[in-house]
Amino acid sequence: MHPAKFYLIFVLLPQLLIAPFFAFRPERSNFRWTNYTFFTFITLLSLFAILDPHLKSEIPDIDPVLGTAVGGSLFNALHMLLLVDPLTDYRHTTDVFDSTKELPWWKRIYWAACANFAIRGIDWNFQVPHIVTQKHRNRPTFVFYALSRTLIFFILSDVAQYLGSKFRSEDSALGKSKVGIIPSGFIVIHAPLQLSSLTQLTFQIIRTICWGMEDFANLSRLYYCIAIISVSGHLSSPDEWPPLFGSWSEAYCLRNFWG
Repeated sequence: MHPAKFYLIFVLLPQLLIAPFFAFRPERSNFRWTNYTFFTFITLLSLFAILDPHLKSEIPDIDPVLGTAVGGSLFNALHMLLLVDPLTDYRHTTDVFDSTKELPWWKRIYWAACANFAIRGIDWNFQVPHIVTQKHRNRPTFVFYALSRTLIFFILSDVAQYLGSKFRSEDSALGKSKVGIIPSGFIVIHAPLQLSSLTQLTFQIIRTICWGMEDFANLSRLYYCIAIISVSGHLSSPDEWPPLFGSWSEAYCLRNFWG
């Protein structure tokens, strides 16, 4: 199956269905069983997506990413359906109602979708700590800032990709073992010298750093591109788009850096 089709069916669709589920589900406690039923459905769908060999993509490197996405979708459903009651527990800073039932049905769906997809809870009462806040005077200022950050991350991604491929080729050249064939047909492989092993280790460390920096830059670049569209189209305010990652000075802890 094509990765895009797989993602739409087994990752995005279950999350999209959560919003209308909460919008139309009665708030009475005796309907709590519907949450367990819906979560069971999402669990079975996720297991089917992971275990069915016919759903594997033609790109082996993308399968672990898709599997991780399915797992993330499942855990988010677990949180939203079983661990909290979003209609009661969650509120946005702009909410002026006492109950979501006061909203029209289409606004309830939109509200529930925003709560479901707000992983970091920006401007919600469940906002995660350690988020770097920035104040921008107006929308044009934010758009200019986001454009400059997009350019910086584009250059950083390009440099990291170049260095990663450069050291990968150097590592491959050093890692070629000497192969000798004796008359009996056995292949004798001579291990590289110790100096080459140390050099390879250094190259692998550099490649790992480049790989991490490339992902860091690509995710940030995509984040700011979406932010530019959203803020320019007045779909959200600049304050709803803090930096995707925390400060490097706080990177001693993954929670602090991720935000």
